[in-house]
Amino acid sequence: MVAAFRGSLDGNVGAWSRNLQCWTDPRNFHNCSGWVHHGWITGYDKLRTRLISAIRLALDMHPTYRLVVTGHSAGGALASIFIAELATFRGVISNRGSQSGPTSNASRTEGSVSPLDLWSRSEIAPLLQRPLAPPPLYITFAAPMAGNHDFAGAIDWLLYTSPSPR
Repeated sequence: MVAAFRGSLDGNVGAWSRNLQCWTDPRNFHNCSGWVHHGWITGYDKLRTRLISAIRLALDMHPTYRLVVTGHSAGGALASIFIAELATFRGVISNRGSQSGPTSNASRTEGSVSPLDLWSRSEIAPLLQRPLAPPPLYITFAAPMAGNHDFAGAIDWLLYTSPSPR
């Protein structure tokens, strides 16, 4: 199952204005706080609910399919944000004591949970709790940097701590 994010269209002024909103905003996923490009996180938030619903529907119909997340240019940045959300939520599922997910240098109150964390737990879990499917595959083309080091660490954690594909 492929979730593909397209890049900006030449004539789409709204998309290009989001591209130019290049300041960063703090973003808490589960156990990772990072700074993310303001325009791309705004665009991701607008499509997040529909995206997750569509992916869940497709994966429910095909429980053994691998989720492939891809994008080009600005779409690659959106793909990065989506895979970072999966990565940080994966820590909730796999942390059973010894293993830990990405950590952040950003200040967080011990035991604090962001509103996104609470909302994500019921939505994201079915995308990752699929014992018959290989872990997600993440491929981008000419994608700009979507966030800072902590944000990138969330993606690396998903990619490098996942079990080998079956």
